[in-house]
Amino acid sequence: MPGSYGVGLLSIITTFDITKITRLSFWKVNVQQLSDFFLKDDYLTKAGTLKDFVNTLFVEGSLQQIFGVSDQVLDRYYQASLRLLEEERFDEATHAFFFLVFLNPYHHDFWMGLGIAEQSKGNYEDAAFAYLLGAATNIEDPFSYFNAALCYLAIGEKDIAADNVEQALEQCGDKPEYSQLKTEAKQLQQACQSS
Repeated sequence: MPGSYGVGLLSIITTFDITKITRLSFWKVNVQQLSDFFLKDDYLTKAGTLKDFVNTLFVEGSLQQIFGVSDQVLDRYYQASLRLLEEERFDEATHAFFFLVFLNPYHHDFWMGLGIAEQSKGNYEDAAFAYLLGAATNIEDPFSYFNAALCYLAIGEKDIAADNVEQALEQCGDKPEYSQLKTEAKQLQQACQSS
């Protein structure tokens, strides 16, 4: 799995801005809580050079694993990020979800959260990109494609929007849990053709 998304992961690493996470209101933690983010004892030994670090990243799979961040700790930050979305604090939610995908870019819900935050701010191109990375982590989720289609239509990319609607409809299939989404996707499909 890590090898198939390595290029995307490297682009995330090169664009990461540590100052974004220090401005998060949910980031206020005490010293005991910070111990959750201390590096594993063997990390510095393994890291060595940048080349060694990248090789370790591809073997271990994510910065979450390299830094030894537990799933429970990551889930706490995910829940805090969801609260930011629910409270419509979209700038902070964007930073929070960016931090999560930085730690683990293979987690579908992190990309979806980032997409929702960006879309809510009107950053449709960034949102579409996040949704499509979400689709890469779970190709069977029709919501990734549907939301990306909404974003592409918003920026006037009708052909790309139509392609994503087609993919959403394909993933919906005849599954009853997606019947409402399928209806909305068909309406969006018409909007793509008439726009």
